[in-house]
Amino acid sequence: MNYADMTVKELRELAAERGIKPAYPGNKAQLVIALEEADKGAAELTPEPETAPEPETTPEPETIPETETTQEDNEKPCYKTYVGPNIPGGLLTHGKILYGTERSIREFMAPVLERYPKVESLLVPMEETERAMRDVKNPKKLLYHKAQELTSETKRNGG
Repeated sequence: MNYADMTVKELRELAAERGIKPAYPGNKAQLVIALEEADKGAAELTPEPETAPEPETTPEPETIPETETTQEDNEKPCYKTYVGPNIPGGLLTHGKILYGTERSIREFMAPVLERYPKVESLLVPMEETERAMRDVKNPKKLLYHKAQELTSETKRNGG
């Protein structure tokens, strides 16, 4: 089943039908992960405690050292979430979830990346979606500025 094409409401309903209780039921990425884990026969998921989440202690993306990507990494299927602004003409929307290998995602995104190369910096691994969605709204974060630059660029190009 392709959960990425479903709405948050549809995902919530499906999760409820299956008795799945994701940690963040309003977050599409978390719902998709919870449903896929259930499909794989993972252990029963339990909800997070009703307390505020712990502050993140991971470094900001600009401080994470670059690692070499191997051919094997490019062939592993993965999920990416686009956290930038909507691209005119329906080419790409905020929150779009993409699934495939790094190479297949790049091939699929080629027309958009050709016209708007900054889009690539706003595609984040599914695991980083929640943080990235916060960062893209925070003027103190790099992702915010990348999204603003892309918004300006799309407007200049007739968007």
